[in-house]
Amino acid sequence: MKFFKAIKSSLKRRALIFFAIAGLIVFLVSLLPAWQHLSLRTKSVRAAEVPAAKSPAAGKWKRWQGFMKEHWATPIASMGKAPATYKSKEERSLLPKDCGSCHPDQFEQWKTSLHANAMSPGFYGQTIDMWPDNPEGGQGCNECHAPLAEQQKKRLSGKGPLAGWEHNPAYINELEMAGLACAACHVRNWRVHGPPKKDTRPGVSDATTSGKHGGVERTPLFERSEFCMKCHQFQSGGPNGKAIQNTYNEWKASLWAAEGVQCQNCHMPKRQHLWRGIHDKDMTQGAVTLEVNLDEKAPKGVVAAKIVLTNTGAGHYFPTYITPSVDVIAELEDKNGRAIPGTRQIEIIERKLSPDFSREIYDTRIPPQKSFVMKYRRGRSPGAVRLRVRVHVRPDAFYLGFFNQVLQGRGLSKKGRALLTEAKKARRELSLRHLRRPFRSEKIETPASPRRTFEPGRSVSYTGNIEFSEVPDLFHRTYPRGDASCRSASTSAPFGISLPSISSWILSKKPRTWVSTRCSFRTRSRSPISAYSIRFRS
Repeated sequence: MKFFKAIKSSLKRRALIFFAIAGLIVFLVSLLPAWQHLSLRTKSVRAAEVPAAKSPAAGKWKRWQGFMKEHWATPIASMGKAPATYKSKEERSLLPKDCGSCHPDQFEQWKTSLHANAMSPGFYGQTIDMWPDNPEGGQGCNECHAPLAEQQKKRLSGKGPLAGWEHNPAYINELEMAGLACAACHVRNWRVHGPPKKDTRPGVSDATTSGKHGGVERTPLFERSEFCMKCHQFQSGGPNGKAIQNTYNEWKASLWAAEGVQCQNCHMPKRQHLWRGIHDKDMTQGAVTLEVNLDEKAPKGVVAAKIVLTNTGAGHYFPTYITPSVDVIAELEDKNGRAIPGTRQIEIIERKLSPDFSREIYDTRIPPQKSFVMKYRRGRSPGAVRLRVRVHVRPDAFYLGFFNQVLQGRGLSKKGRALLTEAKKARRELSLRHLRRPFRSEKIETPASPRRTFEPGRSVSYTGNIEFSEVPDLFHRTYPRGDASCRSASTSAPFGISLPSISSWILSKKPRTWVSTRCSFRTRSRSPISAYSIRFRS
């Protein structure tokens, strides 16, 4: 009996403890709404105390990874039917010419760009025969050249093993032929996207939901290099451990990235929709600095020189992709400027891959702030008076060889063959700097140059005519100029320039007198940039 009484007493105690704990839990749960309300009020008060400058990134996306995943999911989803509030024809259109009715400057700039020519004869000649039998390949190429769903001839219907390709009812031929159209970057589900207004303070969202085309979703991520990453950085590997398109990674490892210089600073200066690159002579010439130094100690009758091409202006390799080829050509000239046969020496700067892209044969491209060195050595021919060095660029060298190979084969449609033949005829080549170095036996006259003294950390101005090869401007781009003026973020001075006031450059050399020589500049953070040739003359 005592045993059963002890068990009964123990059970009563445990029951009381259980009910006490249960009651406490119910009480705490009842307090939860009040606690949440108090917590939200506390957070709002703390948020109000934080200055605007410390606010998170403004806009819909706080991190670029989330933005890239959503904004650049390709092919970009079909827009569907335009909202009923879009009354005008222009608002209900995805064609660039209709965007240009309200944005004429951007439209005119875009028309001159390679983005507008993304559906070029060379590209379209390759893909036009893919769509009937290999629509997945055609769409894969269009992901960068024409990424909108309305630009795809076919669409994938169904899921899993039952999925198949069918005609795309949303397809607009005129839009596909527009290439990388305005909507490819700026429109998602009929919502227009863009960067913040120029006068908007950092951390402040200026997105709108009313007005033309229902307002604008604005985010500063439009002004970051990551925005260009979808097409200018292949995610898969490549020969020798480098992606075939590796521009973003090249920039990321450069001094330009460390200094906060984005792709848009050089390729979209002042938000211009230009995207100039290696097809543009001024842009390409502003990317490199050429030096030629004759060896005065070479044996008699021998011409020897050290030729240095430095990547001073590009924030990625020069050139960055596998298609361009750059020739450095050195040869002797007579007194009339004619090249002497048998004295030419050529070295090539490019990334050469095997025809199937599986193997890297060589890579002689120039990383940012690095140099390509060529040694010239030839016997001095009778009548030779100088060494001439020039840089010759073939932006589409790979494609020309590829087109020849494809045109020799079979299986091309009549339309595809005509397009590739047209692309071959439209090839473009650029001749950059020419430098001539006379031998000691030839007398040359040089204009008198006033002496100027440059001192570290001090602006030195000279009013008159100024010659220079490059003036760096990290806020916008490298501006090659002649004998006129240089325009930058801080200075616009025709026939007069102040150094180092442009972009706050500081001369790092010790005080000395310079006439025609090389100056090395550093930024505020004293990170080395490169050397620039400068000469003053009266």
